[in-house]
Amino acid sequence: MGAFSGNSVFQSGEGNVPKGDQSPDPIAGSGVATGIMLGLAARVLTGVGQYVETSMMMSNILCNSDDSFDYQGKPPRRVPDKAQLGLEATYRLYETASGWIFVAAQFDAEFARLCHVLDREDLLGDPHYATWRGRIDHRHELETALEPVFRTRTADEWEPLLRAADVGCARADATSHLRFLHSNPHTTATGFMVPAQSPEFLDRSLAGRYWRHSPTVKFSDTPCLTGLPYRGLGSHTREVLMRLGLSGDKVDELVARKVVSVSAVDQDQQSG
Repeated sequence: MGAFSGNSVFQSGEGNVPKGDQSPDPIAGSGVATGIMLGLAARVLTGVGQYVETSMMMSNILCNSDDSFDYQGKPPRRVPDKAQLGLEATYRLYETASGWIFVAAQFDAEFARLCHVLDREDLLGDPHYATWRGRIDHRHELETALEPVFRTRTADEWEPLLRAADVGCARADATSHLRFLHSNPHTTATGFMVPAQSPEFLDRSLAGRYWRHSPTVKFSDTPCLTGLPYRGLGSHTREVLMRLGLSGDKVDELVARKVVSVSAVDQDQQSG
């Protein structure tokens, strides 16, 4: 699916062998969630339920819709360079005298401000770089011109300097991903990570405690419960069947006959 939709090639970098790609699964999940929300919205607006269908293939094609159709004169899809530093000379990672930064200056005005800060106004007079399309077509030449300039200062110096000029810039290696999740002022203020505890993880951590992402969307009328534990495959089997009217003994019979499955934790609790 990753190869069919183009994700494998897109993420691999220019001229590299396509990489193994796991993105089709979360993309398909997003498609399912979107379908559910649209179905619920239609029911609220019309009072009538409707049939909703999606597929992994269609969700991934939608995600890659910029490359899923063709027409005369269509420009080729941009792909990361061979080193996977970015999509173009003004939208990529740059190594500095100490550390790495990510620069985003794709629009003409942003490019002009970037050249001013870098003291490379001469680039503005080059017709190759006068337009966004031109800067893409001549990205390698532009990168060759910019790379030595960025090595003249550190990442911590470039970031405030470019931001003050309203040019997108952020240090890319200031912290590890784990430290970002748990220590960054933004993630801690929004409660991005929350503690949880699951009997499924008793053999992996003390009392099955672990950290998980909190809900990324918060609703005022139907607030989400944060920190709910992971529950393994079959954890809800007994609960659902008993809600449907089956007795505990009947559920045990179905489990014994392998008609239905329950989680290992549920099985241990019943046998204990």
